[in-house]
Amino acid sequence: MINLKIRNFRVVKEADIEVKRGINILYGPNAGGKSTIIHALLATMGIGGDILERKLALDGTVEVIHEGNYVRYVRLDEREGRYSCKAKDMEKPYELKVDTIQELHIEDIDGVQCYLKFWEEVGVRRVGYMFGDKIIVYNVGGRGSFSTINVAKETVTLRLDDIWREEVWTQSTSKPHFFDGLYEGIRWLTDIRYLHGGYALKGDKWIPVELLGYGERKTLALLLASKYSDLIVIEGFEGGLHIDLAPDLLSQLEDKIVIVETHMGVVVGKGFERNWNIYYVENGVANRISGPDDLLKTKLIQKEAELYTWVVRG
Repeated sequence: MINLKIRNFRVVKEADIEVKRGINILYGPNAGGKSTIIHALLATMGIGGDILERKLALDGTVEVIHEGNYVRYVRLDEREGRYSCKAKDMEKPYELKVDTIQELHIEDIDGVQCYLKFWEEVGVRRVGYMFGDKIIVYNVGGRGSFSTINVAKETVTLRLDDIWREEVWTQSTSKPHFFDGLYEGIRWLTDIRYLHGGYALKGDKWIPVELLGYGERKTLALLLASKYSDLIVIEGFEGGLHIDLAPDLLSQLEDKIVIVETHMGVVVGKGFERNWNIYYVENGVANRISGPDDLLKTKLIQKEAELYTWVVRG
């Protein structure tokens, strides 16, 4: 478990979040601060580069705390232009002066790479990050380099730039054994039995993967990334997912650390049944939701309830 503390980072005024193994949900309206919390966390991992560089401009303070054997915390403080990392046996933290996240380099503390060591103690070496129609697996540290996966002496870079494109699926399914161990979950969620060379065996027919439903392709991408990642981060989770498929898909990822931002109240409702970790984020403030009574007090679920009531009454 880690504790994420954010103060005045972009639109987030205050957030104190416990990230646990399993499903961690950020629920709330648009522009409330959910994505900003995700970007703040990624910044502490040194993930930037071509996709995140604009999103990770630092305005305030972000601190990640974990009581590991060596490194206690990683902190970003843009007001002082510092990126610091505190080892348990140090009187003062190591501090690196940075102007932007792109200038961050992993530095040694007594021969140990501090930021990388911190996340190793947490158990996170690879991060699968989905935003919109893209999903990429990153290495933690190393300025957010893409992760190359080795299986049975074959390699692939898990970078699905657009899950609509034929060549993306042809490449990722040309080595079907990369999906080994996932087919049971894939069949349960989508009725797809096998993948090979850009095609999916669904029932008794081979169908080009790019012609599958959006939710099916999103499911395949997330399950693949989950196999090769320690932490899964999902923005815009509900896009293309039916209200039944969304919570069932998350249930397949419970053995990982998963952070998902959503506007879908049904995901939160299902989360209570499965003891998921849930926060409501609105107006730059994050608050834990511990049960249905807390959920019913939120503005967003009240708007959803009004809409469903209107539909049922006709």
